[in-house]
Amino acid sequence: MIFETLNENVMLLELSGDEMEKFHITYDTLNCDDENTKNILKSLLYKIDTENRISKGEKVLVEAMPTENGGCFFILTFARKRKTVYRLKRNNAPAIFHTDTIDNVLDFLSAIRNKEIADQKIEVFSMDSEYFLHISQNSRKLNIIMCEYGESVHNVNYEKLKEYGESLGTVYLQ
Repeated sequence: MIFETLNENVMLLELSGDEMEKFHITYDTLNCDDENTKNILKSLLYKIDTENRISKGEKVLVEAMPTENGGCFFILTFARKRKTVYRLKRNNAPAIFHTDTIDNVLDFLSAIRNKEIADQKIEVFSMDSEYFLHISQNSRKLNIIMCEYGESVHNVNYEKLKEYGESLGTVYLQ
């Protein structure tokens, strides 16, 4: 068995024809769905796992190529565990908020009147005994205030409000 580290993510393992016979496998019988093949590969990986990558749960891509002497090359590519960072980009897209009572709508409008929020168009709709506010440019400040009086909804769109809802008016913040 010849084992060589090509880089931090890729290792090369070569089994001779005799070693392949010892494991009762050939290149043609290698199959990723076969339990025998999986067990052989796992035992080989544990033997050569000098950096304890497998015990850390890293995923491994195994590629096999036959050699001329009946053996096989295995190229082992370890998936690097990276910490994924997601960033939310706010593009001030329109938002729709929902509340159950007209008092909550009026309280929300009173609350934002004294805040320094400009260039906003807020349309108020009534639909199915509930109230919806369509805000032209959503902002973090508006979200924080609105969460005290209602909730953001994603299953209702502006077109549906215009078609099925009753417009109660529009407020312009300047």
